[in-house]
Amino acid sequence: MKKYLKYSIEDFATDSYFIKWVLSPDIESTMFWEKVKKEHPGQYENMEEAITLIKSIQAVEPDIPQEKIEKAKARLFTGTSLKKKRKLHSRLGWAAIFIVLIGASGLIYQMMNTQRNDSAIFDMPVDNEAQIIFADGTKKSISRENSQIIQKTPGTIIVNSDTLTIGQGYAKTKNTGLVTVVMPYGKQTYLQLPDKSIVYINSGSKVSYPVEFVGASREVFLSGEAYFKITTNKQIPFIVHTADMDIRVTGTEFNVSAYSDDSFTQTVLVSGVVAVDRKNLFKRNIELKPGESLSLNKASGEVFKQQVNTDQYTSWIYGYIICNKEPVPGVLKKVERFYNCEITCKESISGITFSGKLDLKEDVEKVVDALLFASPMDIKITKK
Repeated sequence: MKKYLKYSIEDFATDSYFIKWVLSPDIESTMFWEKVKKEHPGQYENMEEAITLIKSIQAVEPDIPQEKIEKAKARLFTGTSLKKKRKLHSRLGWAAIFIVLIGASGLIYQMMNTQRNDSAIFDMPVDNEAQIIFADGTKKSISRENSQIIQKTPGTIIVNSDTLTIGQGYAKTKNTGLVTVVMPYGKQTYLQLPDKSIVYINSGSKVSYPVEFVGASREVFLSGEAYFKITTNKQIPFIVHTADMDIRVTGTEFNVSAYSDDSFTQTVLVSGVVAVDRKNLFKRNIELKPGESLSLNKASGEVFKQQVNTDQYTSWIYGYIICNKEPVPGVLKKVERFYNCEITCKESISGITFSGKLDLKEDVEKVVDALLFASPMDIKITKK
């Protein structure tokens, strides 16, 4: 870590690990560079301007103001960079740095266009057990279908009425690892994070988070669906990472659906403001206002923003589903996830829509009966 204390802008801009983090962040690199920022706050400006330079020449056209790029390049040859007389600067100059960045970003751009869903961060649960996985590899099973998890202190987690001590895993968790809450299909949970923010985790989902938020941001990782109620802190933004996009807020309520087997990733804002970025591929962060949703088509990369009735996307946390002319295949997929079952139809249902309210407190047979009453379908239910 000490070597970064003397890093100039060009040192950061040509550091391969730094470039990879800027263009294709993951858990380890994000935690690492946030730690660098915390230990060397005087390097924050150099790091930010190096980020600007890297993004200014990436393979996808950025939406960075030209004056900001010129300012970063100017600082490369003046001020701290000139005083330090770095060898790389004297031998290569801006032109060579530019070439290095182009080569590195081209390589990483290819990496980013490969599927990231094989990463352990965003893989879906493979078994049917709700559990907490600590950074040291130990696991705690959760028996109840609807549970409550509270990160009380960095070393203590309360699960329902049980108090768990992280113990030896804490040092590793605090510095480089995360606690992961896994909810398989058929189960949901309530999670209170270290900053008192609340996360409702839906069936077939998992959330990874640090036992203590340190550094300049509060970051969690989501695979599946979750509803967030974020404690306001304008100085330390909250970031939700999914396989396809990042959502940044300072204090707000919003729903994120990022199931790996869905064709889309979607954010719906209930209150406050969120800024959404598709890693390094959006030209700009897209801001949402309350009542707006942003959907990303994973196959085409197309982004669609629209006004919505937020109740349709958040009612699951209250135990029911609200639909308004929603395609029946999508409704059935929600029911399958909630009840951990498989629903098959004899006839094609691609053109059928459903409007109404499904009470998830009922047995799955009664929920499906409501669909059958509204639509001419022959449905078979197989419980897993």
